Amino acid sequence: MRLLEQVGGLDRGRVGTIQNHGRAATVEVPDRSIDKLVSALDGTPLGTQHIRAWRETAAASTGREDHFQRLIRLLEMEADAEAARALQSIHRLTPAEAEQTGTSLVDLTIRDSDAGLGGRVLITLGKRDMNRLLPWTRLGVGSPVLLSEQESQDGEGWRAIVCGRSSDSVQLALERWPEPQGSRPVFRIDSASD
Repeated sequence: MRLLEQVGGLDRGRVGTIQNHGRAATVEVPDRSIDKLVSALDGTPLGTQHIRAWRETAAASTGREDHFQRLIRLLEMEADAEAARALQSIHRLTPAEAEQTGTSLVDLTIRDSDAGLGGRVLITLGKRDMNRLLPWTRLGVGSPVLLSEQESQDGEGWRAIVCGRSSDSVQLALERWPEPQGSRPVFRIDSASD
């Protein structure tokens, strides 16, 4: 609430329901305050992370959404559930065992980033030891993957598509920049379903 008042400049009386969803939250505010609040909060540092804020339509919260909006929302929920299940099963293997299956790459760090088409983020990853090449893998250009922090226990991952590959690096296209827990994160990439 204090963040909404101090950074967003919103009166306490104008804030409706606040729902916490783990690392995310939904806040109801009057329509005339939304754009100002989103622009004030989006990108604001909070600890070692940055706040991501966006506007959702009233239809999604009031149940008056049309068929296609509902379908998109359900598909996103299904994709998130599949990603969570994939992360749980993936982390049963040691990183070395996972990499030997050919469906995972481990011990990766971000080497470069760029902007892609449609607002996508392109990140290039390589082995933490820059002298090591990537091992054989079934992951090729166009493969759907799940990017996650190697040592993270919270089960968070980011869906991505492999859009480039060389002997020592792999490039991924993501919807938005991954926000890892650690200050010097080490990542892994695992094959994911579409």
